[in-house]
Amino acid sequence: MDDDETRLHRTAVAQVFFAFVLQALRARSPPEKWHDDAETLGTWAVEYDDILKNIPTSERKRTTRLLL
Repeated sequence: MDDDETRLHRTAVAQVFFAFVLQALRARSPPEKWHDDAETLGTWAVEYDDILKNIPTSERKRTTRLLL
């Protein structure tokens, strides 16, 4: 079963992703006014160092293992 090429759809990540896709397909699109208003919004200038200063050193150095 570990060598099954179609096992990806049985993972928890794939199932959560699929649930979000189904939810997005059922959702109504925002009205045109929402899109127009969103286009007028500016972007925030954010400095990486400013964000990093707000993260405790112990959290920055903690490593997590990514599952690929």
